[in-house]
Amino acid sequence: MLAKFSVKRPYTVVVAVVLVLILGLISFINLETDLLPSFDLPYVLVMTNYPGASPEEVELVVTKPLEQVMATVSNIKQINSISSENSSFVILEFNNDTNMDSATIEISGLLDLVKAAWPDGISTPMQLRLNPDMLPIMVASVDYEGLDMIEVSEKVQADVIPKLESIPGLASISATGLLEERIEVLLDGEKITALNKKLLDKIDGELSEAEDMLLDAKAELEDGLEKLESEEKKQTAQLDQGAAAIRQGRSQLQKAKTELLAGERELFSAETELREKRMELITREN
Repeated sequence: MLAKFSVKRPYTVVVAVVLVLILGLISFINLETDLLPSFDLPYVLVMTNYPGASPEEVELVVTKPLEQVMATVSNIKQINSISSENSSFVILEFNNDTNMDSATIEISGLLDLVKAAWPDGISTPMQLRLNPDMLPIMVASVDYEGLDMIEVSEKVQADVIPKLESIPGLASISATGLLEERIEVLLDGEKITALNKKLLDKIDGELSEAEDMLLDAKAELEDGLEKLESEEKKQTAQLDQGAAAIRQGRSQLQKAKTELLAGERELFSAETELREKRMELITREN
């Protein structure tokens, strides 16, 4: 049918072919080439830092709970994890037709739930969607004739990296393989042991002298306490004797006072009787 249409309307077919060629030429001229096109991969990386923890502790405390929780995410295909010292990496692979934006939101909610049960010291998990734009676009090596590795490293850090960082649109630069000079100090274990022994002997001697002084002071203190107790008992006995003498003196004084009152009464009686006899004598004489 297309052949009959082409025979009957040749000009129409020619015009259509010319239009297609023109559109194709325009599209080809305006076509932009991108070596790393932007597209989303169905992968999410969950990174968690646990400073000071061993790989076994990271696996038990961080990685396993994350794997159990992430297994409930919708459209999850596979879960891989890497537990190393101080850090945990959980790689989530989704089906190709998964909406990664929705999956990211769901993962964030689950991370908020699981991190609440973690002990202090574990950092907040960070999720990262893998994208080809994250890959480096250029890898370069640097070498200088007549310079050793240390000098080359210093040259790169001082000149090359600062100039590259000044290029507009450059996100970041990372350098690997650079050497740094450092001072390595090796300690003689035998000398350290001998010095420690010498110091310990001196400290033990000083501690022994201090202990002897403390024992002497303790003995003097105990003697002083014994003397003080003896003197206190002696003074207490003397006070008791004085109190007894005072009580005896008071008793004798009370007895003498009683006898004095009796003598006064007898004297008063004798005086009264004497007056009566005088009165009788006076009466008789009259």
